[in-house]
Amino acid sequence: VFKLRYEELDAMLAQMAIYNSLWKEIAERYGKALGKDPQLVFHEMDSLRDALFSGQSEFDNNLDPSLLNSIQRHADNEQIRDQILEEEVKKQARADAKLREEHLAYQRAADERSALKEKACLRAESERRVEEQEAEARKKAYAEAKEKEALRAERKWFGLHKFLNS
Repeated sequence: VFKLRYEELDAMLAQMAIYNSLWKEIAERYGKALGKDPQLVFHEMDSLRDALFSGQSEFDNNLDPSLLNSIQRHADNEQIRDQILEEEVKKQARADAKLREEHLAYQRAADERSALKEKACLRAESERRVEEQEAEARKKAYAEAKEKEALRAERKWFGLHKFLNS
C-alpha cells in the first residue's frame, strides 16, 4: 500500500515538474515575443504569486481553499524546519566555540608545560655548569695544593741535603 501510494505521489510530482517546466517555457516564449527579458518574465511571475494566493487571478486561475491550506501547512512546516535547522546551526556553532575554547586552553596548558620544562632544562644546565666550574676550581685548588706540597717537600729535602753536605 505504502509503495503504491509512494509511486502515485512520485508520478504526480514528475507530472507537476513537467507542467511547471512547460509553463516556464511558454512564459519565456510569450515574454520574448513581447520583447521582454526572461528575468523580467520570472519577476512578473513572482509578483503574480500574491494575486494567485489571494484569489484575484486575472484569468480565474485561483487556488482552491484545500490546496491553499496544504500550501500553508507546507510553508509552516518549512518554517518549523528552518527554525529547527537554525537552532541546530546555533547549537553546532556553540559546540564548535566550546571545542575551540577547550583546544586553546589545552594549547595554553601545553605551552605552559613546555615553558616550565624549558625553564627546568635551563636551570639544570645552569646547575651543571656551576657544578663543572666548582669541580674545575676544586681540581685547580688540589693541583695547586699538591704543587705547594711538592715545593715544600723539595725545599725540605734541599735543606736537609744542604745540612747533610755541610
